[in-house]
Amino acid sequence: MKLICLILSLIVALTFSFTPVHATKQFNDVSSDFWAKEEIEFLAVKSIIDGYADGSFKPSNNVTRAQTAIMIAGALELELENRPNPNFSDISEGFYAYDVVAAVADEGIILGRDGRFMPNEPLTRGQMAAILVRAFGLNKNPLPEVYIPFVDVSVENTFHNNIQVIAKMGITNASYSDATQRYNPNNETSRAQFSVFLARVLVDTFIGGNEKLNSLELL
Repeated sequence: MKLICLILSLIVALTFSFTPVHATKQFNDVSSDFWAKEEIEFLAVKSIIDGYADGSFKPSNNVTRAQTAIMIAGALELELENRPNPNFSDISEGFYAYDVVAAVADEGIILGRDGRFMPNEPLTRGQMAAILVRAFGLNKNPLPEVYIPFVDVSVENTFHNNIQVIAKMGITNASYSDATQRYNPNNETSRAQFSVFLARVLVDTFIGGNEKLNSLELL
């Protein structure tokens, strides 16, 4: 009897060991063929991003600076306790994202302006590039010195170097030879776009994985 029990236990153990587990978190407004579906679900399973109470993700909505702070803190698994008060005039300790804002500010990842954090303002694509570079140290490794041309990003642009970094790493779609391409640094970043950018930073297999994507979505 003991031998039979041992054999059965081994069979069960082997079965569970080789049965793949595909954890997913689906949103009712992210269809099966949505261009950013895999990245959104990847980040959701990792508890880096979340949706709304009605089961939606609202992928076309602008991602706010507070939401960005939450996702960056989650992706980096930042310690949120005992962070110094960031002393932003527009955020009190009762603000829902106060702890993550304090953490990313303390780490020098997301900075305010004129003493304000502007938590509910949309994140621009230029700011997004700078935040990703600072958060993940993307500028630590030397990159090719040849610039990728963007007609709307001059060398004097505040975010020029950051945009070059994410372009050369493939985090944003870009070409070394297309002198007409645009990055749109002042445009707002959607929740879907930020999900794709962040997923590409975390897992390089996502880079180049959106062939069906219209080139204007990420340029």
